Amino acid sequence: MKHFTVTFRPQGRRISIHAGATILEAAGQAGIILNTVCGGVGTCGKCQVILQPGDRKVLACRRRIEENLTVEVPSESQFFEQQILHHGVDRQIEVAPSIHDQYPDLKAAEHLFGVAVDIGTTTVVAMLIDLADGSCRATAAVENPQIRCGDDVVSRIAYASGAGGLDELHEAIISCVNDLIEQLCRRTAVAASHIYEVTVAGNTTMNHIFLKFPVEQLGQAPYKAWSTKAQDRNAGVMQIAINPRGNVHVIESIAGFVGSDITAVAVAVGMDKAEGMTLVVDIGTNGEIILGTKDRMYAASCAAGPALEGARISQGGRAVEGAIEAVFVS
Repeated sequence: MKHFTVTFRPQGRRISIHAGATILEAAGQAGIILNTVCGGVGTCGKCQVILQPGDRKVLACRRRIEENLTVEVPSESQFFEQQILHHGVDRQIEVAPSIHDQYPDLKAAEHLFGVAVDIGTTTVVAMLIDLADGSCRATAAVENPQIRCGDDVVSRIAYASGAGGLDELHEAIISCVNDLIEQLCRRTAVAASHIYEVTVAGNTTMNHIFLKFPVEQLGQAPYKAWSTKAQDRNAGVMQIAINPRGNVHVIESIAGFVGSDITAVAVAVGMDKAEGMTLVVDIGTNGEIILGTKDRMYAASCAAGPALEGARISQGGRAVEGAIEAVFVS
């Protein structure tokens, strides 16, 4: 097969790639990550590059390579590391791990740990929890590696619906969670074999991908989930890097686009005990709200991603270095 040389500026990187590949693929081979908000289907316009000479603007995901090219990569087309919120307001909670019920042969005095994981469309955060007192020993966060397949939920659903897409996305998030667990263990000198519980929260699509449930139906009216029920899986079977006898618990979702992340928020703020009308808002790539009291609650969701990730908008962008994150007026 014929190969061509592609030179990227201002990075000064040069690679050889086969004919018919896209500039996006060539950039990846060169170690240059471009914005692909739409998953590389040509709808977001965020991967625009400039071909030289001639200042010809093209989309890297759509332009195929049939000749030697010199490609100028504008800064706004590059993907930069995003700032991630690691910490919030801690609440005193009563911990009642069920692991001793499941494994009565465990020594009561053995120090046991759990990991709480929030799988967002954009970011993934994990916390190492001491199951003796509920205290957080460490927190780790990273961008969701699935982002290379699309920034928003709809793009992920479309990608997962293609051949091999669901497998790729599932493997990416399992690897991501394991990397975070490894970071937590390294920082705290806690052995992974002492972690017996992992609890996962996320929007319905992220949960489906994590559990490897079909997602095609989530992208089509009436947007029905394959399952909204809470799920328990053996850690060894899930290939989660904790004690292989441990349990992986995925929190119950509410509907196709109202996930277990807002369920977790409602529990965390005590909506099950709220006497007065209470509103809980979770603004993420998929924005969700719950309104109600302990007696009755109503939930709804909407797409908030474009406002936060810069998808399909001409003004604004990610919370990367250089973005305005606070303004003080004295």
